[in-house]
Amino acid sequence: MSDKDLWFNKTSVKAFLALLKSSLWDVPLSDEYLERLNFEDWITIYRLAYFQTVDGLIAERITDLPDDLLPEQTLRYKFMLRSQQIQELNVRMNQVVGEMTMLFKLVDLNPILQKGQGIAQFYPKPLLRVCGDIDWYFPKNGPYEEAYLLMDELCNNVNYHANYSCGYTWKGIHVEHHQHLIQIRNPWKQNYLQTLLDQEESIQSTIRIGSENIAIPKPVINSIMINMHILNHQIGYGIGLRQMCDAAMLYQSVGTQLDADYLIHVYKKLGVLKWIHVFHQTLVDGLGLDEQKLPITLERRKDSTWMLEDILYAGNFAFHDPRYPDITKPYARVNRVPRLYYSFKRFFPLAPIETISFPIMQVFTKFHR
Repeated sequence: MSDKDLWFNKTSVKAFLALLKSSLWDVPLSDEYLERLNFEDWITIYRLAYFQTVDGLIAERITDLPDDLLPEQTLRYKFMLRSQQIQELNVRMNQVVGEMTMLFKLVDLNPILQKGQGIAQFYPKPLLRVCGDIDWYFPKNGPYEEAYLLMDELCNNVNYHANYSCGYTWKGIHVEHHQHLIQIRNPWKQNYLQTLLDQEESIQSTIRIGSENIAIPKPVINSIMINMHILNHQIGYGIGLRQMCDAAMLYQSVGTQLDADYLIHVYKKLGVLKWIHVFHQTLVDGLGLDEQKLPITLERRKDSTWMLEDILYAGNFAFHDPRYPDITKPYARVNRVPRLYYSFKRFFPLAPIETISFPIMQVFTKFHR
């Protein structure tokens, strides 16, 4: 057994996953996972929760533990403080989403909110989800350019990003605009995706965030968007458990409403159906999602535990992966070349064209807008 296997089977890692599942699904937590934890184990749990950006969910579950299972007081205070910070930032983010919606409406722009604060509303307690950026989708022919010019005039710090996006800071929060609602790397399937969206009578629904009704993708589009976002980050530098929880909570809410045949057809056309089955198995076996909530019948594979192990090692967007440290930049993202090579070997059998396209499109879209 390797050191990696020993780490993955540590009591603290099992306890961390048990706490996360208990928080996600509001199910009782067995004492067996917690009664043997020492201070170092709790430190590992705290670090895992932080690196995976699920510390709000873990903190919420810890507050419900009986006194004899609680971590030491100093660590309890850390969890409590972190939970408060997360909730306060979520309130602020929701405010800004509402303000930006009103701003865009004043100039007849109607973007769709992607991921983030929109997907948080599918959680039992949305304010406990760690928030990231605010992502808006604008159609590329007209609205995207208009939104770019508007925000460049208002904040004067808009920068172009790869993958046909731009970003800026607005009221202290990072905001990004995207020309593609569903982001894939495969250049030969971009037209197919656009045709798929054009054939929909509507691609959006609305959800209440704060005091405003906000446009988000309709459930089936939201599901494809979230899943492809996860795949693209996995192929690149990695993904954290927060994004996996997003997919799980969306399925918990709308999975049984989605058309299985339609999704299978789409994922086959995109060349990612093999990956989808491993991904779904990880949601069920790793995060405890009810298999009946999946929109597609699960096709189990013998070897799927590697995906959860990889996520646990990599942390949020692979900023914390100890397997590929960059000794020249200890606080930056992991050493990119060996990490990308590892991802290529892992994901090429499951999503070959997406995997090959990642480095090509990453460079190409830095210059082509």
